[in-house]
Amino acid sequence: MSLFEKVAMYAVEAWQRRHKVREQAAKISEHQKQFIEHLPFLKETEREIYGWLLTNSQKSFTAEMDCGHGSSLFKRDFIKSDAIGGIAYGMYEFSFSVPDHIWTLLDHNKEQFPSEFKDRKLPWFRRRF
Repeated sequence: MSLFEKVAMYAVEAWQRRHKVREQAAKISEHQKQFIEHLPFLKETEREIYGWLLTNSQKSFTAEMDCGHGSSLFKRDFIKSDAIGGIAYGMYEFSFSVPDHIWTLLDHNKEQFPSEFKDRKLPWFRRRF
């Protein structure tokens, strides 16, 4: 392989990496925009989930396999599953977390989420299984 071919190959690889990084940044930016637009429409239980996580400085939690009261947040990817394929989980033991780019927005908008809770139970459990 000639020197010119090697340089061209490295240039193409560098361009592809840069393109991939830009594409990922655009996806994250769009997802953050969708989250901000959805904030006024959050249900009270969804606000309590985020409020509880913010109050306890906890980005991850364990819930029912459908994410309980956070299922609509899970559907929109505002909460993601951390479950690993091939590992057995109990009905109430699925791990979920808030993506980093959503967590930064939550941290900036703390005042929109409750910090006081009526009862001591975790806001995401429905207890239906």
